[in-house]
Amino acid sequence: MEFDEAQAFDYSVFCVNEIIEYRKLEMKPFKTVWQTSLGIAEGSTVKYSDSKYPVLVLNTDNEYYGRYISSLQEDTDVFALVRHAVYDYFSKGIFSERLKVVEQPNLLLDKLLELSRVEITENIRVPEYSTMWNFKSLQNQLELDFIDKIEIMNPISLVSQN
Repeated sequence: MEFDEAQAFDYSVFCVNEIIEYRKLEMKPFKTVWQTSLGIAEGSTVKYSDSKYPVLVLNTDNEYYGRYISSLQEDTDVFALVRHAVYDYFSKGIFSERLKVVEQPNLLLDKLLELSRVEITENIRVPEYSTMWNFKSLQNQLELDFIDKIEIMNPISLVSQN
């Protein structure tokens, strides 16, 4: 799996968690368990601004404004495309039968993989970093604030956050 594909999937989980919270569903938000080059691990492949917008470009002054964060209203970057795909699928109508898939995380994982596969053309911006934040290996107790350029094979599970 390419890192930008992992970022698109990770952001799709973020969007589902927003929908769960907004709809006040009686379930905890999900986090992703990944198969990585360092084994099975948890962590986030997307950096968020203070206002919870996904960041496209990291800069040295830690300010994310204007061209550095996703413009979620327009289809100009991968995060906006994923957001529209997830919200269009799960939020149609007052009560969506499609939301019942959140009760079966294995099916939700498959659906989010499908929804996060968006067509990236030369006009679509993708994140300019390949860092995983809050890396936690589930096999050897390794915990890092970040790890750069880790290879991600695929998401293997969605688990409820505590």
